[in-house]
Amino acid sequence: MPLVTYAQSNYKPGFVVDLKGNTLNGYIDLKEWGGNPTTIYFKTSANDPTPQKFRASDIGAFEITKVAAFKSYVGPITLDPTNLEKLEHFRDTSTRLDTVFLKVVQTGKNVVLYSYVDYIKKRFFIYDNKTNKLTELIYRIYYVENNVNRVSTVSQNMYKQQLLFVSQQYDSYREALQQELNDAEYDQVDLKAICREINAM
Repeated sequence: MPLVTYAQSNYKPGFVVDLKGNTLNGYIDLKEWGGNPTTIYFKTSANDPTPQKFRASDIGAFEITKVAAFKSYVGPITLDPTNLEKLEHFRDTSTRLDTVFLKVVQTGKNVVLYSYVDYIKKRFFIYDNKTNKLTELIYRIYYVENNVNRVSTVSQNMYKQQLLFVSQQYDSYREALQQELNDAEYDQVDLKAICREINAM
């Protein structure tokens, strides 16, 4: 007899926001997503036998209560790898235009920090409440050959300049923040700390 397996559902309270801005309360199937989800399943009641399937192009946002929140994003996404085992030997500035779910990392009165993970790498995005712009924070690393035929890595920490510019827009810039930016790695802990300063939290 063939072995038949079924993916176990795990519906938790939450809501989705449709493309018109309407909030629909119900239940969302919480899965162990390896990265950001590409689709979600939503029920208006726990006993609903036919859940609705939503992609990032179908809704504006969704939240699983006290677990995680996501926002739909339409725009460019960088494609250069940052894994040392997969680095290119040139500066890769390629992007793709996509529609994806970004995970909310930190909210605040001035900026919102998001993350997006796929099979290529982890990226961070920042939303500026003053300009109403959502932008990827850029970090690149790649190999180059130096003048003695040895390979070394070059890092482009553009995200530091991006965050510096945003901090200046909100008069959040101080010498202490500059030092934090100088030391900040492209990771969630450091970027949350910077955004916390910009949000005056």
